[in-house]
Amino acid sequence: MKRDEQKLRFLQQKENLIHHMSSIEDEHEKMKTFWDSKSEHCPEIRYEIAKYHRQGQEKGTTIKKDEKILQKKVVQLFAPCGRPYNMNKPQLPFKLSDEDSQYILKLDVYKYLDTSYIKVDVEVNYIRVTVKGKIFQIALTEEVKPSEASTQRSQITGQLVVNAPKLHINEALSVKSTKRSNQTDCSEKLSELKGTVDIQNIYQKSNTSEIPHLI
Repeated sequence: MKRDEQKLRFLQQKENLIHHMSSIEDEHEKMKTFWDSKSEHCPEIRYEIAKYHRQGQEKGTTIKKDEKILQKKVVQLFAPCGRPYNMNKPQLPFKLSDEDSQYILKLDVYKYLDTSYIKVDVEVNYIRVTVKGKIFQIALTEEVKPSEASTQRSQITGQLVVNAPKLHINEALSVKSTKRSNQTDCSEKLSELKGTVDIQNIYQKSNTSEIPHLI
């Protein structure tokens, strides 16, 4: 008789506890509520304790696995000193041109890849392109102006072109380039002026009637 009454009390306590726990969203709080609750000392409660104990162990193992997976997925983008790493996770062909006034990055993105899967981030000392979650990052030796950077993509080849103007233009290189350009223009003009003069043709075309007679 007492055993039957004990079972009834346990079932009532279990029902009340389940109802109370159903209003709690956080799993950790649910487990805490169960362990803090008062209950009958009977075989049924020992079974419940063992069940919740197994659930706690399984969830703990799952959390540890998830943490390990997240640690593996986290990509180190910078060295401890703050220097950006060079990386090419999507393994795309690329070319970085170091011009006098800007950097030009040409990245051969998949031709039929939708532009919504591409994210470009230009910072002071690096360019980062994320393609379908995979990171391409390249460090720059000179600082650039992120606010003036521009991005274009070819509709024919899918190639992505990033132009990043430099913060400090190398004046010496710019002067040399200007001199070379001016020298080229001058040499082209001189080559246009070079030629032969046909004196005989000029003489024949002159008006002989204008020459006075000899006395």
